[in-house]
Amino acid sequence: MKLKNTVIGLLASLCAFAVSMPVNAANQTYKLADMELSNDLLSKQEVAKVNNMLEGMSDEELNQIISDVKNSSNSMVKSATVPTGNIQLAWLAAAQIAENNGYPCAAALVRASVNNSAYTETIIGNGVCRNKIKTTSLYKNYVKKLKAGSAVSSSMTFTKATNADLFYALHKVSISYTTSGYGNLKTYNIKVHDVFDFAKDNNYNDLFTTLVNNWAWLCQQTGVLNPINVNIYLVE
Repeated sequence: MKLKNTVIGLLASLCAFAVSMPVNAANQTYKLADMELSNDLLSKQEVAKVNNMLEGMSDEELNQIISDVKNSSNSMVKSATVPTGNIQLAWLAAAQIAENNGYPCAAALVRASVNNSAYTETIIGNGVCRNKIKTTSLYKNYVKKLKAGSAVSSSMTFTKATNADLFYALHKVSISYTTSGYGNLKTYNIKVHDVFDFAKDNNYNDLFTTLVNNWAWLCQQTGVLNPINVNIYLVE
């Protein structure tokens, strides 16, 4: 990393290019101009720290961060190469905006894509995507057919009417199962799989266009996003 103080320093003073604003969680001000522009990616640990900092910020504050990154990149970078560490920050801010507005699954996958990490939800813990999948009629009908011994499809398509967050996060997925036990003790181990590739997916326009002020610019900065495997495990 070629940040002046690394992201530890960034968390203490991530700063506005032209203005300063309060950080709700810490009741401090942040500054972006102190961050040295770099082509280096943030490490996974640094991404986690940035996410912690962004949590609790308002949409206005998060949009200001994206705007500041855009302005600083446009004014200080005179080539086709945009500093990836800064662009990661902008995408993470966009993900937090999505979560603030009721789209935690979409936010989680954008964060994982920025972090270049596969996204997995096991049957243990509070999986935001798993919990939403289980409430849909699509999934309930799938499980009903399984337990009745009927044939089931190998794919599932979430629409906005089904669940808007799942539509933006997953949309069309593959679904498979294995069984264990027998009779009344039979258990169905279900796996939902997808490959998340934001840069090739146009489904997000409706979600982010109305929430992110600099969405058109951010869409041009998809070089820090990575295709990732998404695996969500359920048990019935």
